[in-house]
Amino acid sequence: MIREIAVRNVATYSSEGVLYSDLKKINYFYGSNGSGKTTLSNVLKQIELYADSRISWVSQPLKTVVYNQKFVEENFHQESDIKGIFTLGRESTEIKQTIRDKKDLVDKVVEEIRRLSSNLEVKQKESKQNEDEFTDDCWKLKRKYDDIFSVAFSGLRNNRINFMKRCKQAPTGGLICALADLQARVQKLFNGSNKKLPLLGKIKIEHLSAVCNHRIFQTPIIGKQEVDIAVLISKLAISDWVKQGHTHVSEAEGVCPFCQQQLPEGFTEKLNDYFNITKKR
Repeated sequence: MIREIAVRNVATYSSEGVLYSDLKKINYFYGSNGSGKTTLSNVLKQIELYADSRISWVSQPLKTVVYNQKFVEENFHQESDIKGIFTLGRESTEIKQTIRDKKDLVDKVVEEIRRLSSNLEVKQKESKQNEDEFTDDCWKLKRKYDDIFSVAFSGLRNNRINFMKRCKQAPTGGLICALADLQARVQKLFNGSNKKLPLLGKIKIEHLSAVCNHRIFQTPIIGKQEVDIAVLISKLAISDWVKQGHTHVSEAEGVCPFCQQQLPEGFTEKLNDYFNITKKR
């Protein structure tokens, strides 16, 4: 049983505070709004939160149970969609709130999925439209040159989709060959005069050493030193690299096969002079 309660420095209670003494087993506290009734109940519930207040017991302290507005908020939950039905207990209320939070999260995720699905559908339609246009463009080019490259188009001439896929597989970024050059290649490859050659015989490992050590492989490519670009090529030791590009110059139509810039006038002739090779044996 509580003997007395001292409440100080909280809410409407001053530093002097109020001492409720000579308490009985049952006590009634009356007062207008703001007089401190709720504060008194809060002190009774959790005295440890109020350093300047105290509760004196007749004997051993007992567990205090307070029924006030805060208790109602923590332990009773009125369902908004079912009037007259409520849950009892703080734990049940917290679980209900957790469920509502999770449902809100689910609703947000579902809405995000709906938005992304809509965007995906739009992008898929755009992709399909672009692919259809690309297929049409490829097929128009095929029909334009069908008579010239009919043999090269074998297996693809009656299938727009497969022809488009083959076009997509073609490497990009290389040199664009002239039509006449392509026609010449087709004629060379598909003129019917090709012969099947026998397979190469197996190379014996013991012969590799002799081949690799042959003097021809020890001889660098030497160009005319009097050519004005010879000094730079020799200084940078890039003769082999320049030689590799030199093999493509004739097909590049005046464009450098490495940097794609226009070659200076007379540059091709200088390269030809430089690689007027003398083979040392």
